[in-house]
Amino acid sequence: MEQEQQQMQFMQGATPMEQFGANVTKLTNPEQVCEQIENNLRGVKKVKGNYVQFREKPYINETGINDLMGVVRSHISQNTTLSNLENKEIKGIMRVLTYTIGKMMLINRVKYGIENSDDRTLIMDMILTPCFICLKRPYMQGERRFLKGAVYENVFSYPDMNQKKGGLNTFLHPFSRQ
Repeated sequence: MEQEQQQMQFMQGATPMEQFGANVTKLTNPEQVCEQIENNLRGVKKVKGNYVQFREKPYINETGINDLMGVVRSHISQNTTLSNLENKEIKGIMRVLTYTIGKMMLINRVKYGIENSDDRTLIMDMILTPCFICLKRPYMQGERRFLKGAVYENVFSYPDMNQKKGGLNTFLHPFSRQ
């Protein structure tokens, strides 16, 4: 919440390009996805800024959450979303991620407090589905292509300001016809 307030203060005094850059950074940052995965593992959801427990106890303890999220964050980052990945690369990353997460949960099931195989299956699904969706974002330059178009539109929208006559525009362009 505090971070959002700081960003709003920045946005009020920022130029349109600075605002666009801040929005691009926010849009391409998969940290919200990681936060959602963590909340699901803890058995909580965010409702109007507050965390509400939707499950009696977490699916996995804090040690497990920290270990697994370390692996997730190494695969899902802003660098990943702004990359250019092909289908075979996405499949390869998902295979490695699936193998690593699965192995960690099998070897450390007691340490992580995983009680049964059903919980293990749910944990895998809670982690792998959002990760797969995040990895699809850079498929064939998805986000990069979108941003390229957005920047293109943003740059070419400014000349329209010069078409107005009189007022501040005349002052800024004294040699234009009136």
